[in-house]
Amino acid sequence: MQTSYYWLRELVAFDQDADTLADELTATGTAVQWVKPLWTAGSDIRAVRVTACDRHPSADRLSVCRIDTGDGERTVVCGAPNARVDMMAVWVPPGSTLPDGTVVESRAVRGVESDGMLCSEAELELSHDGDTIIELPADVEVGSPAEQLFDDQILSFELTPNRPDCMATFGIAREVGALVGTPFRIPEYPRQDEGKALGDAVRIGVEDPEGCPRYAVALIEGLQVGPSPWWLKQRVLAGGMRPINNLVDVTNMVMMETGQPLHAFDYDKMARKEIVVRASKAGEKFTTLDDKEHTLPEDVVLITDGQETVALGGVMGGLNSEVDASTTTVLLESAYFDPRRTRRTRKALGIDSEAALRFEKGTDPNMVPYALDRAAHLLAELGGGTVRAGTLDVYPEPIVPRSLTLRADRTNQILGLRLTADQMQDYLRSIALKADARDREVRVRVPTFRPDLEREIDLVEEVARLYGYERIPIREQGGGRLYDTPDHDPSVEQAIHRFLAGNGFNEIVTSSMGRPEYYRVFASELEPVSVANPLSADLSHLRTGLLADMAATAAHNFNHRNLDWRLYNIGTVFIPRGAGKAPHEEQRLALALAGAAAPRHWATADAPVSWYDLRGCVEDLLRSLRLTAPSYEPCEHPGLMRGEHFIIQIDGTDVGTAGRLDPKAARVWDIKEDLWLAELSLPALVDLRRDEPKHHALPRHPGVMRDLALVVDES
Repeated sequence: MQTSYYWLRELVAFDQDADTLADELTATGTAVQWVKPLWTAGSDIRAVRVTACDRHPSADRLSVCRIDTGDGERTVVCGAPNARVDMMAVWVPPGSTLPDGTVVESRAVRGVESDGMLCSEAELELSHDGDTIIELPADVEVGSPAEQLFDDQILSFELTPNRPDCMATFGIAREVGALVGTPFRIPEYPRQDEGKALGDAVRIGVEDPEGCPRYAVALIEGLQVGPSPWWLKQRVLAGGMRPINNLVDVTNMVMMETGQPLHAFDYDKMARKEIVVRASKAGEKFTTLDDKEHTLPEDVVLITDGQETVALGGVMGGLNSEVDASTTTVLLESAYFDPRRTRRTRKALGIDSEAALRFEKGTDPNMVPYALDRAAHLLAELGGGTVRAGTLDVYPEPIVPRSLTLRADRTNQILGLRLTADQMQDYLRSIALKADARDREVRVRVPTFRPDLEREIDLVEEVARLYGYERIPIREQGGGRLYDTPDHDPSVEQAIHRFLAGNGFNEIVTSSMGRPEYYRVFASELEPVSVANPLSADLSHLRTGLLADMAATAAHNFNHRNLDWRLYNIGTVFIPRGAGKAPHEEQRLALALAGAAAPRHWATADAPVSWYDLRGCVEDLLRSLRLTAPSYEPCEHPGLMRGEHFIIQIDGTDVGTAGRLDPKAARVWDIKEDLWLAELSLPALVDLRRDEPKHHALPRHPGVMRDLALVVDES
């Protein structure tokens, strides 16, 4: 979404320049992506009046124009068909540089000297229209420099999906009004109905009210298609669209202004003079304005003339009713289409359009008549036509504003503020919400242009952004940290990752919750701590060790015929400390080895993993961590094989356990292969680490070798 700085100035009175306004809007949540000038060419380009326009003596398609530059008259050869006497145009004098770098010079064109050039929009990089020269309003002063002619800034907004109201200049103006304290009011545009009643020319039937809750039309006759005036083109350009002609530009401009998409049908191309809105049947075909034929799915909202489809409701019009240069009568549509149905249609057919983008986010159903009247008035004014008396507006079940209650105490509690209900009421009224403060509550009636305000917390957010996020004080709430202090040196864990990854181990990450019966296999004396509100029976208790997770992962690999591997897992275990006490948390490392001890090779026999492979891995790891060589004490363990289970000790301190999975325990996970496991305590390893080796400098001088001969007495 983008709009013009001066367009906003016409709707709301404010003093900020474009960059300051952009910063302030962004601070309130209406993020401005960039600000740039509408045009950046040289200042010597100016407005001139054409005082004479004669046919070129040697070229049928060229004209010889005399122009008043404000400081004298010049002659310019021009090839534009719209050049005529008394029109205000844009002149580039000799020596000036165009935006593309071209230097304009005086030169002879078919024997007539041309002093500079009259410019089109394409030559000034304002649009792609290079067929006609720019026609300025008649009240522009002769000789006005380009800065005055094209002095405008474009603001581009990066909107969140929940703010469809800001996809319109009116919506942005409403935000500006709240920011500067000046109320924004929708301008009034008089509509002049003439001639016969509209009901005599067209009939409306809505057979799909769920897909199209509101549908209205107006009829404008006696139109003449032509170029738009510069002010209209400027607004279309500011909105990021390309000017086409006066009829199309009006509908695009009103959409940018109000957020309400419109569509113009060529009334004379309609087979039957009626509009029937219905849902599509699967397999129907339709050719859109871009000349692409689509096979429609079921439930697409169709606009038909009672015989043929003329538009996809809310998405795109049809080629068979397109407005073109010969159009004289326009049936103008303004409607509200269901956002979900519009999005489904757009996604299914792969069609992107400005109208679909707005309808699927949610337009204002009560903006339909205003946008229709505004566009009908402009079409009649700029196209020289007349508007049929009255409008047809089918709106069987009006969409009413939502009512919400904002509690002042709750809002202050969430935001950490001390605002009164009256202050909150004023903030909400500044963005056109109907708010009424009573005691410690604010009763709010949410207008239909804000479909995103559904709950009380949405109103809290509005108060926060209008108050100013930067003004909300920072206070420490509650006690303690948001994170726990690690119970070991993090560098140890990093060293473990590096060593094991470099020695063929793959890391696994497992949940810290599981079934208690699995944890009791390896720690029968511990009763796992239960979770108060478990997600499922499989995640009901906190783990007391990592070996159950390693066994479950091993079973998964064995079942998928992955037999040779080395795994490790670093995670927190929770050791119960009795009723009413939080469990003790400790970081541990678990290793698991299975399959062949070395990669399989045709020249050697397979050697399965043994106790010595596990022991070697443990000792190499401990050595890399600067720990003394461990000793192993045989012991009994409920989950590991008797006689093949050992307590790992360093300097007499127990740091872990290692051994082969017991066949009884293996049956719990239906494991039939040998599995070697080890579990180590990270805090214990950190406590037993030796100091970092000291570095001793090398000798400053190189060593010298001497061979000495000694003369001694024979005795």
